Amino acid sequence: MICLSKIKQITIGGFLTMFLSCSKLPHPMSEDLVGQWKSDMNEVLILYANSTFEAKGIVLSNYKAKLLFNDSSETKIGGKGTWKIYKTDNENKLCLNYLSFVKKHETIEKQFGFTWSIKGSGLFENRLPWKIVSWIGDDEGISTFKKVK
Repeated sequence: MICLSKIKQITIGGFLTMFLSCSKLPHPMSEDLVGQWKSDMNEVLILYANSTFEAKGIVLSNYKAKLLFNDSSETKIGGKGTWKIYKTDNENKLCLNYLSFVKKHETIEKQFGFTWSIKGSGLFENRLPWKIVSWIGDDEGISTFKKVK
């Protein structure tokens, strides 16, 4: 009986250790994110090694469009700025700090920041390749960016 009890404890302990180690999300490095990313909504994000970025066709919620441009007639933007990654308690984040926007082929010098989630793949979202996820709005849903090879 004692032997069987110890086997159960070791088995349960091993399973819990394996489960907990699989659920931890690794921290992406800058070099993991450098390159071109494309979303399921044909948005394009290019992250450069010098911490700058270019964005094309990024979908905005009506709320953010009003906040940025005082109207919601333009819900797709492009622009340039700087980027960085950081980690909160349990989530990896990508911070995009726009320095200028392109709206209807006109460059607007305006600063604004967005924060998107960086997720891994797989059941526990802890495997490569990385995905970048932006929340557009309540009605618009989310955009998922994947790295272009």
